[in-house]
Amino acid sequence: MTVIQKSTSNGHRSVEPPLDHDFHNAWGTIYSNNAFVSDNRARQMWEEYTVNPGRVEQQYHVLLNEYTDRFQSFFNGFWPITFHAHVSDALIPTTVASLILNTASTCPLVVEDPALSPLLKDDPEPEKVQEFVRNLLGWNDVHIKTPKLAIVDGIYGCAYGPLAHSSDEWEYRIIGSGPESFYVRRSDFVTEETLLNKLIEAKKEGCVAVICDLVNASDGSVLPPEYFRLLRKCCDKVCICLLVDEAMTAIRCGAPLVHQRPEYCEDGGIQPDMIAFGKGMGISGIAINFNGLMMRHLAFHNEALIRQSIRFWRSMVTRPIATTVLIEALGTLNVAAAENWPARSEQIGKAFRKFVIRHAKNDLPPGEEIVRGLGAFIAVPRDINKKFNVMAAFRRRSAWARWIPKLNMAAAMLPPLLSQAGALITVKRWLDEDIIPSILNHDVVTFLWAEDYIRHPIEFQHFLMEARTAIESIKDVDSRPCMVNPIELVQWNMDKKYLLEMYATGFDIPKMGMIEAKQFDSVSALHRRLIEFQSSGPVVLKPAISASSNNTTLICDVSTLSKEDTRHLQSCIDGRLGSSIVLQEFEPSISAGEYSFIFVGESLSHVVLKSPRSGEFRCQPSFGGELGRIPMEEIQETTLSVVQSIFDTLKDRFGIATTGKLGYMRVDGLVTKDRPFILMEIEAIEPCLYFEMEGLDQMLSLLLSN
Repeated sequence: MTVIQKSTSNGHRSVEPPLDHDFHNAWGTIYSNNAFVSDNRARQMWEEYTVNPGRVEQQYHVLLNEYTDRFQSFFNGFWPITFHAHVSDALIPTTVASLILNTASTCPLVVEDPALSPLLKDDPEPEKVQEFVRNLLGWNDVHIKTPKLAIVDGIYGCAYGPLAHSSDEWEYRIIGSGPESFYVRRSDFVTEETLLNKLIEAKKEGCVAVICDLVNASDGSVLPPEYFRLLRKCCDKVCICLLVDEAMTAIRCGAPLVHQRPEYCEDGGIQPDMIAFGKGMGISGIAINFNGLMMRHLAFHNEALIRQSIRFWRSMVTRPIATTVLIEALGTLNVAAAENWPARSEQIGKAFRKFVIRHAKNDLPPGEEIVRGLGAFIAVPRDINKKFNVMAAFRRRSAWARWIPKLNMAAAMLPPLLSQAGALITVKRWLDEDIIPSILNHDVVTFLWAEDYIRHPIEFQHFLMEARTAIESIKDVDSRPCMVNPIELVQWNMDKKYLLEMYATGFDIPKMGMIEAKQFDSVSALHRRLIEFQSSGPVVLKPAISASSNNTTLICDVSTLSKEDTRHLQSCIDGRLGSSIVLQEFEPSISAGEYSFIFVGESLSHVVLKSPRSGEFRCQPSFGGELGRIPMEEIQETTLSVVQSIFDTLKDRFGIATTGKLGYMRVDGLVTKDRPFILMEIEAIEPCLYFEMEGLDQMLSLLLSN
């Protein structure tokens, strides 16, 4: 059996484009091959930059603050403060020491004390502040003038600078410079007393922080959770900062940060003070947890004080990140949240480990490790790696090859699992010239990843009509390819006018109208039409063909347009939204979140609640929203009944069509006290189905059964 998957990856136009076997991904600097284009916010900023870079540059600090907020939200309280081109630039003892000193010097214990605060005194006394901070940190002249870092045995080391001394590669060691790090050996973890004495010695020698990584970036070996808990405990007692190097492991190891995995934080202990980040993040640097082991003693009791401390540090460096790099990094974070890459990485890792063990378990002597790492950071022995035609990353002196697969679902989740089950996979784009013959030569076709149809709606409609005609021309029904979902459903679901049909069937939707904005010759004429729809109050405008709240806007009071409202209406008239416009009465209940009911096959698989951030009407993670799975038993029976009726209505109409069968669907809506379910969207083309939460096995079974 062969399965065609619609791909947004690299636009191959050969008859049989290869699967993505790149498990190197530029040493792990690529999380996904479509992250940037998948985020509306970043894409729109980039498109605006190409037209008017000066206007975007003026928004630099707005973007930087937006990135900061997104970062600390996604990484659960770690605030990015200092930015660098490479992690090696960040992990310099003097940089780390200055960062700690800045944080302590701007903490509430200083800035809120009339006797110390330079903000409250007409005649600042920096010597007093310096003395207070040294005593607070337990530092002396050694820590200030010749700071060092303590590193836990097994850390990968840096490409240059002091940490290069610890590298396994001679090319790095010979250019290492600066004070050699203080080594904490694995043997020092034998007892709490041994480790405690080691860290006391480290601090006496001028160490300002202890650095460890939980997954060795060279061979995939893992620091035992009990070691990490002991390290946290001893760092706390010695009053020395703990920094975890997350440059390779952030997002990729089953949690936003690897040290946030359950086995490392299940005891509820205080978390590290800092992390180093980089690689796939697009930006390198250090982020601070102001409630960390040492940092919590600095008494940052509200966000305003945290932001003030960050501003003090950043004010010393003018625009540390180029605007274009910042936009791309913001897009990566938004998509990582929207697609829940941490959860996805865990599922990807399980799939790959299962695959490796199945095909290579007899190639090593009994008892030898066959796979290391956590989540989607995977290491296999070099000899095992040779069995698979993949591009791996490895160091010359390491016996292990690193697999660092991408985290986008289409490229990294379903294909290896389908291949493992014996399916032959062909990855095609619907824009490919040979797409129709390819469809006719295969058994199953799915639209699950045809995200770019909203950019080319007319071409996509032509493609659907051509494909439908070609399939229906095959007289032998059993010889036809099975489209999942059927083309008939995809055609119906493309345009949001389907909501009016559902309303006519008896389902509850927001008050809704549709207009052809390009027919209006002025903003005032279009405004009069909006007043006819609703005389005052908030109105939502969105393209009839769109996804992920792309180009969706809220007019807060339709009776009085703001300058931004006027600009948006003009863009509608100019045809920049590319389709008819949907008018909807604003539903205040969106503040409680939008429910997504995911069906796989004919069964309701799972429910997800998408909650918007405060002050935002869009609930997608790219706009600051948060996702969470809701147990089925927490949903009211009346709500479940309405949702099931919606699905049954579409199943009766499209369940078995001439071009295929119904395989998946997402039904989105709101729930209020008086209205069991307000239908907002039906997604049956390329929805995010949150397979990282549930439903992946069911989807695999469905595709393989045809």
